[in-house]
Amino acid sequence: MNAYFKSSSYLSLILLFVLAGCGDDSSTNTGQTDPPDVPEAIPAEINKSVFENNNPVGEEFALFNEAAILAQTASAQINGGTALGQSYLEFTRSRDADFQDGTWTWSFSSNENGVDVSVRTTAEQLQDGFQWNIFISGTFNGESVAEFQFLSGFISENGNSGNWRYFSPNSSDQPILEYQWDVISETESSFTSIFRDTDGSINQQIEYVRNGADNTLEYTGFSSNDLVLYWNSETKAGYIDREGEDRRCWDESFAETACS
Repeated sequence: MNAYFKSSSYLSLILLFVLAGCGDDSSTNTGQTDPPDVPEAIPAEINKSVFENNNPVGEEFALFNEAAILAQTASAQINGGTALGQSYLEFTRSRDADFQDGTWTWSFSSNENGVDVSVRTTAEQLQDGFQWNIFISGTFNGESVAEFQFLSGFISENGNSGNWRYFSPNSSDQPILEYQWDVISETESSFTSIFRDTDGSINQQIEYVRNGADNTLEYTGFSSNDLVLYWNSETKAGYIDREGEDRRCWDESFAETACS
């Protein structure tokens, strides 16, 4: 993963806001209508129940256990990359909004351990949805910033589809993380997550589709061979299709088996 998401100073910002409670909230709802619901950072997630609830031991289960690690790693990559965005959105959700000139604004700040951070979240209604932005002033990831646009996205009015784009002060023109999703129902959803280096080149990419019991997870850039991971959450069978290699399958008992 990009070093930006691994840095301790980045993660410490989350703890900073948890401990500080984001300071005083002085904004009020002065608009004529209610503000939009604050969206989630990760509306579509990987259905990992098969891997979390089963842990077979033995050489014949090695493929299934490898698949479990792949699915859990993909989920951890996305959760880690979007953690600060999720934290800021949660605090936004707990604050009142001010409405002016067609834009809703939530503001909060903190000063803990000598670190000053001010966050401003905005939502502007456009056709079929809202344009969301999060701006940061103060110290961000060890750097001094002013009105730095950390997070941006266009989200449908019901929140079931949209995209988030995360930026770094070192690469403000090109997002270092993009997350795009579409939720049709509780059992039908998809997302694409792209991790970029600061020069804009794609470092890693995750694509996931859930269609009822069928789950398909595609990896690009995580190893020397790109791969497709498939599993059925009802039969519990699945396979790993790694580029340049033969497909390998496991059956309903999680044991590796010949692919049909």
